[in-house]
Amino acid sequence: TWIWRHQRWSADPDLLIEQLTVNRMTTVFISVPLTNEPLQVTNPRALTRFLELAASAGIDVWAVEGDPAAVTSMGRRYIVERERALIRFNAEQVSNARLAGIQYDIEPYLLPGFDIERDGWLMAYVDTLRELKSRTEMPIEVAVPFWWSELKIGDTSILDAMTAHVDGITVMNYRTDPEQLWAYGVPYLEWGQGANRYVRMALEAGPLPDQILRNYRPNVTGRLWQVPIGDRTALLLLDRPAKNPDGLTFARSHDVPVPANNTTFHSQRERLDKLVPQLSLRWSIWPVFAGIALHEYVSDSSEAGTTTPPTSD
Repeated sequence: TWIWRHQRWSADPDLLIEQLTVNRMTTVFISVPLTNEPLQVTNPRALTRFLELAASAGIDVWAVEGDPAAVTSMGRRYIVERERALIRFNAEQVSNARLAGIQYDIEPYLLPGFDIERDGWLMAYVDTLRELKSRTEMPIEVAVPFWWSELKIGDTSILDAMTAHVDGITVMNYRTDPEQLWAYGVPYLEWGQGANRYVRMALEAGPLPDQILRNYRPNVTGRLWQVPIGDRTALLLLDRPAKNPDGLTFARSHDVPVPANNTTFHSQRERLDKLVPQLSLRWSIWPVFAGIALHEYVSDSSEAGTTTPPTSD
């Protein structure tokens, strides 16, 4: 599971270890604040204490790092500096108080223009992973969305392009339909089997808003225009309807609600707890399957999250 608020492991590590143990978590990804110049762990004593407690409880602790801008030249330099700080921290620790590795949740698809120059951004993503991996012997894994299995850089799949620079992958398989979860997970497990890389599957358990899918149809006037940009086309959403002088025009026809419970198990906790062992058993036919990670599963409350799904990370 992920623990995003660093105060949870620094202010009351015993409580967090208890929560993780009760929920049978074997791996936790934590955010680690870094400060000063050069960068260093802000509160090394507290982190050491938490790592010692986690080791005693049989829990691996990974630092989680992530910033879409890490694929830019300036962002890459900064994330490399952060990696150096984590490497220095680990080098100063005894064996039972070290980070198990670093997970990179970079998500370059959140950058403006990603879809216009997808190959370029994906190559920059791989370049960032290459540099990060070349600087450390610590295990490195990445978190990617389920739909990345279809992406390519030229004729090479993004998964194959990153193979040499990661030890494993966590798939943000954020759906609640078991058959969708299975279908979206298979390409990653097949890749992991061929590449000799482990694969975790992540499910969403946090609160998310319902969404709306807006549908448009061709029309004389409308708010959605298809416009040429060089040798590409783009969709432009206007403030008010108008006729497109140089391309197709679309008007909004109808909306389709997309319930959050298609994506998250937040309101389906009992169902999730029953489903986790079933999915684990099914995915375990691949030896590279490394367990299920549950996002937003361990609550801030000391009384929350008392169920015990097996084989989860």
